[in-house]
Amino acid sequence: MLLGTHVSIAGGYLNSLIEAKRLGIDAIQIFTKNQRFWQEKLVSEEEGDAFKNPLPKYGVQQAFSHAIYLISLGSENEDIVQKSLLSLVAEMERCRVLGLTHTVLHPGFAGKGTPKEAIRRILVTYKNGYPGNKRKPGKNPPGEHCRARFKYWWKDRIHRRND
Repeated sequence: MLLGTHVSIAGGYLNSLIEAKRLGIDAIQIFTKNQRFWQEKLVSEEEGDAFKNPLPKYGVQQAFSHAIYLISLGSENEDIVQKSLLSLVAEMERCRVLGLTHTVLHPGFAGKGTPKEAIRRILVTYKNGYPGNKRKPGKNPPGEHCRARFKYWWKDRIHRRND
């Protein structure tokens, strides 16, 4: 069994590994960007390599991200849904670059509707794809492999909940 905690990336991604070693943990969760703002952060391949290559040196066997709290895919506000989906796609791309295999996501608040209605809105969002996707299927846009897995996961959960 792995033992981990959320660690800060303040001062750079590598600092989260230093903190993991100091704490003696082998699993970490990080925010890949400031979780309080919509503004996205691009992570270069070099930054990604500088984080993922030394994971074993610091004793980290599993590292994953936590998506920002602003995401609300179940929102009744279409602008929020669009921002949320763009943010999630950007998060998945940062995960790819950093070598993170999972992300924790709170899909949002149902608003005035019921949780069941919010879950249905989430399903429709994933069924329709993400905003700005003008690429042809099979061209592997950023985050597409993760989006496909996530889409399947949500369909499975929604199907089970609605049975």
